[in-house]
Amino acid sequence: MDFDYFRDISKLMESDPSQAIEKLERYENNSKKYPVNLHYAYNEMIKIYYKRRDDEFFLNKCIEICKKDIELYPLFKENYIDSELKKLRQAISVYEEMESDMGLDMTSRIAETKEEIKNFVYPDFFIPSFSKLAIIYEKQKEYEKAIEVSKLGLEYGLSDGTQGGFEGRIDRLKKKLKNPPKPVKPPSDIAIKKQAELESASTNIVSKQHMNNQKGFMITFSKSTSKNFERALSLAQQADQFEISTHKNQEIYQALFHHDNYLNFITLYELIGNWKSTFVFKDGEMMDRKVLGQINYCYGDKIRTGSDSFCYGASMFTENPFGCHRLMIHSGQRPWYEWKRGEDNKYVYIDKESMRKQIDERAKIYHHCPAFDYKKIMAVLNDLPNKIDKNSNYYKSLHERNHVHNITIKIDTEQKPPIETTKKETKKKTGCASTALLLISVPGIVLSSIYYLF
Repeated sequence: MDFDYFRDISKLMESDPSQAIEKLERYENNSKKYPVNLHYAYNEMIKIYYKRRDDEFFLNKCIEICKKDIELYPLFKENYIDSELKKLRQAISVYEEMESDMGLDMTSRIAETKEEIKNFVYPDFFIPSFSKLAIIYEKQKEYEKAIEVSKLGLEYGLSDGTQGGFEGRIDRLKKKLKNPPKPVKPPSDIAIKKQAELESASTNIVSKQHMNNQKGFMITFSKSTSKNFERALSLAQQADQFEISTHKNQEIYQALFHHDNYLNFITLYELIGNWKSTFVFKDGEMMDRKVLGQINYCYGDKIRTGSDSFCYGASMFTENPFGCHRLMIHSGQRPWYEWKRGEDNKYVYIDKESMRKQIDERAKIYHHCPAFDYKKIMAVLNDLPNKIDKNSNYYKSLHERNHVHNITIKIDTEQKPPIETTKKETKKKTGCASTALLLISVPGIVLSSIYYLF
């Protein structure tokens, strides 16, 4: 399963939902021959659509995929079991080859694996489609439908990810069916006014500080009855700069974190981000929480990896020359050399203008990222060739790239020192390749192999 592929599609949803949906549907169609892969693809699709459930269209797409995955489940289970048993049988074949080719005594290994096949137990899986669909129906007050889905999950012996399981969920839903909860009252005009005043006060305070070149991520908040308040205050006091201001006899705490201290900032934000009094600013500009989530997803990962090359490609699927794979102009999406405004028998003509428009669109979100360098990105774009000769080695190098993966068999036995053999398997890269790692692990031996499913 190519998780980077789905992460990039989730980002593409922000700029071009129709293209993102098209890619998801294409991936779904390509996976229909492989029930196990299709199930995991559905899991990722559910995440992507559920994240945007406030939009009725995406909510309905999420419901649709949940239903498909629930319908697929019996076939997934059957294929999963077949796949696991096949791997165990393959292990026996390898052990037998070790005996015949290497002279190793693998009798006990073979016996253990045969016993494992005989007593194979299907794992207690958590299948998100059941619980997600039940949650959606519950929020829509479709309690009978939610109960029906929960009963099906219970019938399959599945976990719903909660302590009470589907049994507890069904009991709770039955109670709601008898006594529907009262609708939540909207916030009063006084509460709305108070929130607006607090936001205005925080903005004015930060604006004044920004005039003094106070750059970085600023987080402001007020005193809270939350049990996390003391810890939040302690984290804020450890910021690069910390101050306390007063607005209508209410203290407003301000913690400024420089860009290189981002992880400490995000630790504080994750603790208090859902407080009504919390506001975040980047270089004096208030940030939308959804935008901050996008930045954290990207810049936070860069900081955590400690890799200077992260922005040029977190994996082989996101390689790009711009230093920002969130532009969605990369090897796993649509590399720059496939942005064509035309071609003839001799040349491919590169559509720089369309790339420029997409870069500008993505910059609306990612200009907040400390690693985002718009001038540098534009310089790279300008330096790209306007046309590429189809007969050139350069053109061939762009379109005929191979990726080599190692298959390693490592043997650790009591009879002999460790032996390691490595074979190389080369597969030509294509548009939407998904790589799945299948691992067999038994005492003393690890066998791993990589399969390509398209």
